[in-house]
Amino acid sequence: MFNITSDIHIDMYYHTNIPKFKQYDYIMGNTDALSEKLKDTVRMNVDNYIYSMIKNTDEIEDTLIISGDIANNNTYSKEFLIKASSIWKNVWYTDGNHEYYFQDKDSGDNRLYKLIEDLKDYPNIKYVANTVQEIKNKEKTLKIGFLPLMYNMNNPKVRYAFNHFMNDEHFITEDYLYESYRKGYSFYTKEIYGKCDICVSHVPVLKLEGTRGKETTYFTKLKLDPNIIYFFGHTHENEEVTNYITQEDGTKASVKGYNIGVGYPPDYGRGVGIPHLRTFKWLEKENKLTEISCNIEQNKTDLERENNELMKKYARKFIRLYNLEYDGDVNYSHVYRNKTDLEREIKELVKKYVGKIKAFDILNKRK
Repeated sequence: MFNITSDIHIDMYYHTNIPKFKQYDYIMGNTDALSEKLKDTVRMNVDNYIYSMIKNTDEIEDTLIISGDIANNNTYSKEFLIKASSIWKNVWYTDGNHEYYFQDKDSGDNRLYKLIEDLKDYPNIKYVANTVQEIKNKEKTLKIGFLPLMYNMNNPKVRYAFNHFMNDEHFITEDYLYESYRKGYSFYTKEIYGKCDICVSHVPVLKLEGTRGKETTYFTKLKLDPNIIYFFGHTHENEEVTNYITQEDGTKASVKGYNIGVGYPPDYGRGVGIPHLRTFKWLEKENKLTEISCNIEQNKTDLERENNELMKKYARKFIRLYNLEYDGDVNYSHVYRNKTDLEREIKELVKKYVGKIKAFDILNKRK
């Protein structure tokens, strides 16, 4: 029926050199103002990312759903969505917090509005927040309700977290998020709750086990419907989530959801860090929506091999550092310089190793 992902952060997987005087055009997606070399680089990187994404996905369906955080700039976001539209029949996306980063708050620019406007001539690319879309599979039609970026700003803890952790240099204003939450809450109450089969949001709608600190404040406080399956991203986890609620008649009911997303590259240590999609189909015999597993075993094998190589490099460099400490030449300046370089390299290797171990752990949980 559909492929779905979130938090792909495509621009963070590639180092793209941007001239300082072209930063604004790059962020806002004014591609006509960018050099052909830069545009070719972005196209090549997007092609590579989508190739990896498809390689790590068992089945490609007609519809691709992205629940926010495509990139920190519209140049990559636009190229990704256009390329995806040549592969998928339908490309539906909503906004995450990264759809607003790095825009100029003083000029009144809104990256999301600009992105929607730039893609209006692509009929199979839709910004779907605050809409209900339908997907048909033989005799089954599923109604999917989509929410915009929603932080419950009426909660003091959420507002504090927003201003101290999330709102990078105030690129997103409090007033904007108040309005986005109000519209999303109203739409959910009137058009999704009790009417849809699936709800897609960037911010978690279900409460996540094991979250602590500021992460618990993302909870949107919407009234949960046990007949809806909830999909959301933002936390860069990949797990099935179950909440339990007390219904009006006093009975208990379970609410099912999926926390989805690619997350940052492994070096950052937050998320799987492997471009992939999750695939869901309606199984007629079981009469339910079921996930078709992605190629996790191959991903795990690749990660294990990379981790082993990193450990070998780490061990060799650590031995060299040990020898520099005790080879009797510590009075020579070149030894100090070599030692400093080695220490820096070892720190980088450790950072990569830890990131890949975390990715391996996440994949292992999804097995």
